[in-house]
Amino acid sequence: MAPIEGPEAEGIRHTLDLARDADVLVAFSPTPGTAADPRAIAVQGKADDGSPRGELLPVSGSTGAGVQTLLDRIVDAIRVQRSTDRPQWWFSARLAELALDLEAGFGRVQGEVLPEVRALHLEALARRLEEALEVPPADLYELIFSRFCIGK
Repeated sequence: MAPIEGPEAEGIRHTLDLARDADVLVAFSPTPGTAADPRAIAVQGKADDGSPRGELLPVSGSTGAGVQTLLDRIVDAIRVQRSTDRPQWWFSARLAELALDLEAGFGRVQGEVLPEVRALHLEALARRLEEALEVPPADLYELIFSRFCIGK
């Protein structure tokens, strides 16, 4: 197998950097390393296909099965982080907003009868999670300097 190069390699590096700094990991293809990580929630997609799950949380994008449990586990992980001594000042508002958005979005999924429309709502939730997990440096600097006075 040839080594991965170019944009693909950069994408992998970027993903690993984000994972290294993440507060919660949702691992759809857990490796031994991610499975052992206390931040990881190991998930098996296509939960409606009947395949064995082992220790994985079954989630179905087409039926929505398991999505509420996944959201609950993410929120629980966030609550655990908030209860630690670790500084939470810069992302607590983002996480609170995200939790509300996810809850509202999942309500839309549950209220929909057509699987195609449910899938669209689930895709929107996935995009919202993706957006929330990336904090552009400019936003981070704004958060830091808007809350602290740095003396001369």
